[in-house]
Amino acid sequence: LHALGLRWKKRFGIPFAMDYQDPWITDHYRDHPDLTPPGGRLKYGISRLFAERMEPRVLRACSGVTAVSADYPEDLRQRYPWFEAPSLILPFPADRLDLDRAPAGAVDTSRPHEGVQRWVYVGVVPPSMTVVVRALFRAIRDVDHAHLRIHFIGTSYAAAGTGIPTVEPIAREFGLENIVFEQTDRVPYSTALANLKSADAILALGTNDSSYTASKIYSNLLAGRPMLAIFHERSSVVDLIRAVGGAQLATFRDEEDLEATLATRLRELLGESATIEHRSLNETAFAPYTAKHQARELRNFLRGLIAT
Repeated sequence: LHALGLRWKKRFGIPFAMDYQDPWITDHYRDHPDLTPPGGRLKYGISRLFAERMEPRVLRACSGVTAVSADYPEDLRQRYPWFEAPSLILPFPADRLDLDRAPAGAVDTSRPHEGVQRWVYVGVVPPSMTVVVRALFRAIRDVDHAHLRIHFIGTSYAAAGTGIPTVEPIAREFGLENIVFEQTDRVPYSTALANLKSADAILALGTNDSSYTASKIYSNLLAGRPMLAIFHERSSVVDLIRAVGGAQLATFRDEEDLEATLATRLRELLGESATIEHRSLNETAFAPYTAKHQARELRNFLRGLIAT
């Protein structure tokens, strides 16, 4: 899709910008040989070869770059010393109106009786996130969890009815199969928001990749529920939560730290009663992450590219 910008510029003389929601080229799977890349290693390898040929050609022609993480433009400058196009860091925004309009009754619940707390995670659980899930379950296993029901919703990119559970097998490892429920099928955005609004607490989980930015973090924060966020120390999500509040935060520095001590920190954070405390959101500090503010930022950035 980025390559189409190059064609349009040659044919019509229209300047274009590139939006990096994820890196076009990444060494993540090369650095983690134990992980299987999307589509398998052969397909991924072929795709990477095309990307290595096309990315520098398109970058030379583009007028600017937008990205969800500051790491992405920095990676481009390290890979291509000649790259000087202006960039705009534009995380996925949130709109409170979306939450207000989320339909009632769209909630898929797992409460067997009153008094049970329902924790909700909404989103895909890629292989790079399972180490975080494992640390969380290790912590929950060692505290009082009889009152919990933890629901993972939309964990697979696979077509409806074909997704392979990734969370429930880990739950069985830690003897939590009676409190952890996984729905691999994706759900409509409005249903996802309804689940967040009705949750007793929200889980926001990162991966072992420091540049990972969770697009759903903004909606999670606006839902106004108690939230536990677990992310790499260098993730932009960590800076966000430290600036705006809205969640209890647990971080890790690397794989060794994640596997060795994260579960211990989580046990201390949750306490013996496995409770996620509510942290208020600083609405003023959060304002730059709203859809209205970011739409204005993007408009001004694109106008600047046209002017030059």
